[in-house]
Amino acid sequence: MEIELATLEDVEEISRINRMLNHGRNIWSDRGFIKEMVDYHNYFVLKNGRVCGAIGIEVYEEEAEIVTLAIEKDSRGLGFGRKLVDFVIDEARGVDTELLVVGSARKYKAEDFYLKCGFKLDYSDDEYHVFTMKL
Repeated sequence: MEIELATLEDVEEISRINRMLNHGRNIWSDRGFIKEMVDYHNYFVLKNGRVCGAIGIEVYEEEAEIVTLAIEKDSRGLGFGRKLVDFVIDEARGVDTELLVVGSARKYKAEDFYLKCGFKLDYSDDEYHVFTMKL
């Protein structure tokens, strides 16, 4: 099981996984958006013979944001999401950011996951959570 920088060859698989998570097409499964993220070296994939998880990160001056995290349906519950998040935490620390942010729609029921990863709930409304981690 390896985490590596996504390549253009991974775009279709990332799109497929994101479509499964989001039940259809949207920005996160748009091949153009994914390609742009890959071109800027902002997408990482977890491979186990094939892509089974992906995470996208944007790095700003003093903070980084996880913009997407998706694990293939058959690979959920095996610790792959945590492995990707831990990888991105290390990446964010490596570029001297002070804060890591992630937003998640309530429909994903990811609150416990992000809290277990060490994030704190910073904002919540009827549809959305925002979690932060000081680095």
